[in-house]
Amino acid sequence: MSETEKITLNLGAVDLGQIDLLVKVVGMLVVEPAVSIDLFRKVVEAAKVYGIIKADNEIKKEISRH
Repeated sequence: MSETEKITLNLGAVDLGQIDLLVKVVGMLVVEPAVSIDLFRKVVEAAKVYGIIKADNEIKKEISRH
């Protein structure tokens, strides 16, 4: 069995408002355009991405600060 697993989290804006996230991503992180920078900052405490980020430029900058 492989030591790594692929998971997919499909979270809408309502879901994101209800949980706090500490995100570590290997591969690709996609933040939908419906997620505003204010919502992203409110919900995601930290994000570390080893791979591709598909998101608005403001969110990419926010991720790079962590």
